[in-house]
Amino acid sequence: MSRRDLPRALRVVMPEEEAGVISKAAQEFIKEGVRRGRKAVWKETTLGTEAKILLLLLSQKFGSVPERIEKRVRSASLGQLEAWLDRFVEARTMEDVFS
Repeated sequence: MSRRDLPRALRVVMPEEEAGVISKAAQEFIKEGVRRGRKAVWKETTLGTEAKILLLLLSQKFGSVPERIEKRVRSASLGQLEAWLDRFVEARTMEDVFS
């Protein structure tokens, strides 16, 4: 059953309670949308922060960060960024971080 079919089905099965049930369903849909939105924003914020931190650390330790490396870092997954940050600690060269 789709979301569009719900009001029609409720009118048939429970005509007196249709508005209340639809209101509760709408509240649940809204809550789910808000939850998903928060999760997406948190992930994007975390990803952006990790990328910025890695780029800052790279530039402080090794100097200018090549554009190809910066693009690679900015498009990386959170897991990849975490792996690179772990490698950064013992890296002697920028290449060591990404190898």
